[in-house]
Amino acid sequence: MLGQFPVMKGGTANDSIHAIATDSKNSLLITGDTTGWVSVYNISNWCIDVARAKRYASNAMHRQPAVPFSEPVPKAKIRCHLSTITNVELVPVKNLIITSSTDCSIRVWTLNGTYIGTFGQSKEWKVRPTSADEFILPDDIRSLLTEDQINKYR
Repeated sequence: MLGQFPVMKGGTANDSIHAIATDSKNSLLITGDTTGWVSVYNISNWCIDVARAKRYASNAMHRQPAVPFSEPVPKAKIRCHLSTITNVELVPVKNLIITSSTDCSIRVWTLNGTYIGTFGQSKEWKVRPTSADEFILPDDIRSLLTEDQINKYR
């Protein structure tokens, strides 16, 4: 391992990452956690300093800690479910994320956090909403948010 960074700041000892995905070039990292959040990171330029990597490789044999790298900033942090995310999948040709959860739902989101739909829902999906009136969130997520928080999803 060349580097690591915390992805659940403010979480409890029982919180953890349960799902992880990358694109084919390993430039995007997508994580899903036990609290229902998905984070999307651009890691294309992260942890690629060869000199640091070589120093760390020799330190690993001596069980010394990893060489510190600054952590990547999330491109998006999305509240996708109210319970543990069990899987995240990237659909690169459409820039979509598919999430599944212990709440027994499977949802589709854009990479920037726009909710597309839940498998099995009765309403037709709007893959690319054309107006703010078409903007939706899952009812369980909407019930937890203030109007200001909802507006950040738009």
